Amino acid sequence: MKFRNILTFAALVLTVSGCSSLEVKSAAAPGTSFAGKKTFAFYDAPAGLMGRSPAQVEFLNQRINPLVKESFTKKGYVLSTPENADILIATQVSVDGTVDAVRWGYTLVAWDPWGGYAGGVHADSRSFKTGMLVVDVVDGKGKNLVYRGWAKDVLRLHGDKTQDDFAKILGKMLEGIPPMKG
Repeated sequence: MKFRNILTFAALVLTVSGCSSLEVKSAAAPGTSFAGKKTFAFYDAPAGLMGRSPAQVEFLNQRINPLVKESFTKKGYVLSTPENADILIATQVSVDGTVDAVRWGYTLVAWDPWGGYAGGVHADSRSFKTGMLVVDVVDGKGKNLVYRGWAKDVLRLHGDKTQDDFAKILGKMLEGIPPMKG
């Protein structure tokens, strides 16, 4: 019986320590204001975007995007069409180690979400750890990235995750998005 208790405890420690490797962060572009932003829409991935398998698209559309929509709706934003939205949201998962914003058509303006000065207007093509979930919030008119949230190892761990787990991850990832005003 004592040996069984030790094994149970060891399994619990391994489970908890495995979950603690999940790192969730976010950053807003300097000077970002959500004043006057009332509507949002999802940014459709361009055709032929590398690394977007049907399973990845299904994971984003079925498990992630509904939670992102719920988060923005709870903050008072209204779902709109991409052509009319004040905010566009692009959800991405790194399956092959990259997320390529160059092909999405939005840019970073002298800002690097991971810290530092980006040195001018450019689009972001960056290597990510495989399994990283990225949620980009883009100004609907200027097509500039204004906020990015990311969580490492989401895909590697997603088999063990419930929708409530993903809701907590996305809640933390999007906590810097203010509620809509006026």
